[in-house]
Amino acid sequence: MKEVTRRHHSHHFLNYDDEVADDSGRETLYSVKWYKDNEEFYRFVPRASPPQHSYKVDGIKVAHEHSNSSRVSLRNVNIKSSGLYRCEVSGEAPNFSSVQGEGYMEIVWDDHFSLWE
Repeated sequence: MKEVTRRHHSHHFLNYDDEVADDSGRETLYSVKWYKDNEEFYRFVPRASPPQHSYKVDGIKVAHEHSNSSRVSLRNVNIKSSGLYRCEVSGEAPNFSSVQGEGYMEIVWDDHFSLWE
């Protein structure tokens, strides 16, 4: 999992690099779930309608228009957005393989920092 910050958009993009696979190769994606401090805040299920769903978690505002199966975009991050983030990727039947990764993101506020420099 990696964090990508684009200053001019004031969004944080969280991406996953792993793929769900078995001995025969890549599996079909069943779901991607994102958690902050063990609370689910975003889910992507390609076969669902709609495929994206977000849950209310303190410090998290998902930008659905910039999020998909391989990344989630957080808007208006603040001190409450700091925490342990985990991504869980699950494959379809018959194997239902899953992989996960986690990382800590800390938001540091600087009163002299401007996104519009």
